[in-house]
Amino acid sequence: GGPSPSGAAEREFGPNEAKLRRQIDTLNEALQRAEEDKARMQREVNEMAQRLGVGGGADGRRRGFFEEKPQPLQVLLSSGDDAPDFVKELKLEVRGTRELRDKLYAAESALDDAKRKLEVDARKELEYERSIVTSLRQELEEKERLLADVAFDPPRARAPAF
Repeated sequence: GGPSPSGAAEREFGPNEAKLRRQIDTLNEALQRAEEDKARMQREVNEMAQRLGVGGGADGRRRGFFEEKPQPLQVLLSSGDDAPDFVKELKLEVRGTRELRDKLYAAESALDDAKRKLEVDARKELEYERSIVTSLRQELEEKERLLADVAFDPPRARAPAF
């Protein structure tokens, strides 16, 4: 065989420059493959968007799904029946979320009311129990005094001692 192209490059530029040229060539090839892959993927996305009915400009021609500038959510929501399906699903999801928030708020309010009622009822019951304990303690002390008086037996204490 004849001299290789890299051998000619080494004689012309030197070994380091030839190595850098080979790296540049390899990177250029990788870049070209990546651009081809990107174009292929963009075509696939456009085909999918066309099948799903997404995309399309005001002038009637179809554009790529990701080529359009994203519209603000408020604009998409205000487009009504012309809105894309995913926006309609978002509306339903937001409504469902709002209903869940309302239910959660109602449940939390009921829980707070029940806690307050329980605290008030528990406080009343505790005060009632304390009053019963106090009155029972007073009765017990009174009966213990009577019992002590009976045990002392005053008539026998008055009798003369032998």
